[in-house]
Amino acid sequence: MSTVLSTNGTMLRDRAAEICPWLDWIGIPLDADTSDANRTMRVGRTDHFEVTLENLVFMRSNYPRVGIKLGTVVAALNKDHVPCIPRILPADGMPNLWKIYQVAYFEYAGENRSLLELSDDEFEVIIAKARVEAARVDLPLVAAPRSATSDHHLFMTPNADAAVATGNEYRAIGNFLADFEGVKREWSRYVDSVAIEDNFDTTYPRSERTKLRS
Repeated sequence: MSTVLSTNGTMLRDRAAEICPWLDWIGIPLDADTSDANRTMRVGRTDHFEVTLENLVFMRSNYPRVGIKLGTVVAALNKDHVPCIPRILPADGMPNLWKIYQVAYFEYAGENRSLLELSDDEFEVIIAKARVEAARVDLPLVAAPRSATSDHHLFMTPNADAAVATGNEYRAIGNFLADFEGVKREWSRYVDSVAIEDNFDTTYPRSERTKLRS
């Protein structure tokens, strides 16, 4: 069994001593190769770009046995700033794996689809360019097209509404707080257990997990 934390990293260093000894992997997001472009995708803390690069070095220096997955969501807003991300990664903070996700139209992205929309063909072009750059620094890259979210991702809104992806659309299946058991029953109609395992093992490879523990 592996323990993974996906986090925007803004409180990571404050809480690392409590959390990181229990982790096998940590997922940290970075959506562009410049601070300005990153802010178009992550509109919270203005220093998220700088914080992420610092967190990569921090994790490598203090918790070398924890694997690092760098996650990037690519949309129309940042598509020109994704392929060169490997060029700005610190040598002493290189992640174990880089996963690039095609934008999924859920919640904010669904409400702003016209601003963010990225076609399958555009995604493939970006992935091809990114592979070239990732190879220069020996960084494994995994592509996650929008279609890959079908059949195994369960989405939850801030008010606990649940939804599943079916193709490029999202289907509401209830509310966790109002009817937890009902959500579980509905999700079981869509979930593909094999897809869940394959997705996890692709994102956090077994060989890499074994190497980190040894």
